[in-house]
Amino acid sequence: MTPSVVSALTRHLPLKLLALFLGLVVYAHVYTEQERVSVLRAPLRVVGLSPNLVLSEPAPQSVELSARGKGKQVLKLRMQNPEILVDLSGVHPGKVQRMLSPADVALPPETGVSVTEILEPRMVEFSVDTLVDRTLDVRVTQVGTPPRGFELDGPIRVTPASVRVRGPLSVLETLTQVVTRPLDLEDAGDEATLGIAPPESPVPLATTPATVTVHLPWIQVVTRTVPGVPIELRGLGRNHVARLEPDTAQVAVSGPAALLGDLRPGSVEVWLDLAGLSPGRHLLTPEVLLPTPEKIRLLSVRPARFLVEIGGPPR
Repeated sequence: MTPSVVSALTRHLPLKLLALFLGLVVYAHVYTEQERVSVLRAPLRVVGLSPNLVLSEPAPQSVELSARGKGKQVLKLRMQNPEILVDLSGVHPGKVQRMLSPADVALPPETGVSVTEILEPRMVEFSVDTLVDRTLDVRVTQVGTPPRGFELDGPIRVTPASVRVRGPLSVLETLTQVVTRPLDLEDAGDEATLGIAPPESPVPLATTPATVTVHLPWIQVVTRTVPGVPIELRGLGRNHVARLEPDTAQVAVSGPAALLGDLRPGSVEVWLDLAGLSPGRHLLTPEVLLPTPEKIRLLSVRPARFLVEIGGPPR
């Protein structure tokens, strides 16, 4: 662009900008003073429903309609958010249909705008159900693993153990329990407060209380090796003799520290089942019985197999 052209464009620039601004003001005035038909969306709200009834399926959130008025009146109406009010007074549980009309639109007073037509949807169907309360048990949802060196010594206790759920009869009669938000065992302490996860439902359900307290019975878990556990031979046939090599085992276990502190070789039973075996050499896997096996776990037995030589009756 040459300097002469730039000079011509910028000459009297303030006056040119003022003229442009005034032109826009005039255009806006003319545009907003003209009467026109505009398409609006208005939220739908149900009124008059009996306190013992509830919608079991969500109603349409909004309705599309056409409105006639001056441009500035329509703009003002958009900011005022008019509603579609559907009166369900006197209805009973079941499917209820309503044909929407301009009379259902709640317009603010003195808007100067008239609703000319309901566009979409014109017909609305509502699913009406009985509002009920049910008491449901709470189940704790667990994720993750316990912290290293700890485990749960029994079930997790929940306070309260049940909650009250309020909602449509058709939804609540399918529920048998509610579940908590996930409890991360790795980061959980002795107690934790958890929210109730929203039950699966097409409409929101009210849960009272909305949170529960869980109590976790943690115990410290240790491992211990018990050497020199004697091996017992069981089921040896009459008039037979057996020679065992080696004759003791090393047993590794894990469990609560309080229980393993007093564990001795005599507290653990290790045996080999010789029932039905003929004379000769046999490689056998030992059987183990631990005290309080519901709390103490067997990790390993060394050696894992034992050589047993069975001979005939002594001469």
